[in-house]
Amino acid sequence: MDAAVGARAPARRLSLVELGAWAYLALILVFLFLPNILVALMSFNPDTIAAFPLKGLTLSWWEKMFHNRVIWEAVRSSLIVAAATTALTVVLGTLSAYTLVRYRFRLKSLFSAMLFAAMVVPYLVVGIALLSFWVLLGVERSLLTVVLAHVALALPFGTLVIAARLQGFDVSLEEAATVLGAGRLTVFRRVTLPLLMPGILAAAALAFTTSFDEFNVAYFVIGVSDTTLPIYIYSSLRFGISPELNAISTLTLAASMALAVLALRRR
Repeated sequence: MDAAVGARAPARRLSLVELGAWAYLALILVFLFLPNILVALMSFNPDTIAAFPLKGLTLSWWEKMFHNRVIWEAVRSSLIVAAATTALTVVLGTLSAYTLVRYRFRLKSLFSAMLFAAMVVPYLVVGIALLSFWVLLGVERSLLTVVLAHVALALPFGTLVIAARLQGFDVSLEEAATVLGAGRLTVFRRVTLPLLMPGILAAAALAFTTSFDEFNVAYFVIGVSDTTLPIYIYSSLRFGISPELNAISTLTLAASMALAVLALRRR
């Protein structure tokens, strides 16, 4: 009887505050995604000058992009740097989070403050400081210096994500494994690590995206003969916005969205 009455109940009307909130959300989404849509459209523009309405559609810029060896060398460098940054961030972030959450030691507050200080320091300042540091030590700049710089940027975020997962961890599962005779390493490998995997995957995704599209720090610490995709795009912008750049940006956006969808499905 109650179910039948509930089924016949009229739908609740949205209040003015709720309508305003939904309208505000729609404006934010339009502001975020409309430029990306325009970039994708301009990649099919037959003219080099972006203008509406389009005089037609062409795939010539996509063809030039796929045959541009400089672009793909920059993409390759970005992928190498991002992959190395992700691996180091996951390992160091897991160890740092485990140490901060599970252990008490002197200067723990200082260690935490120094670790998370990079989150509030402007990237421009970090880039200049690292450039001065490498020059002072006489280290030749290369992709390796970019990796180390990106690890310094991504490590605080990765540690924070993994630590949040570790704090919501059911410690009794580890205790049960210990009672059953498992050693500390076995407990960590067979119990702790699998349960931390959602946080580790989130930290890995955050580190990869942070490194792949980072420009400010990489611009200062990269070698003269090396380049990454953001640096290549910035260098090309001095000669105007080419539809070829729109094509590679659209391809990068599509790959990012595909990875995001895959991560949500895995979750």
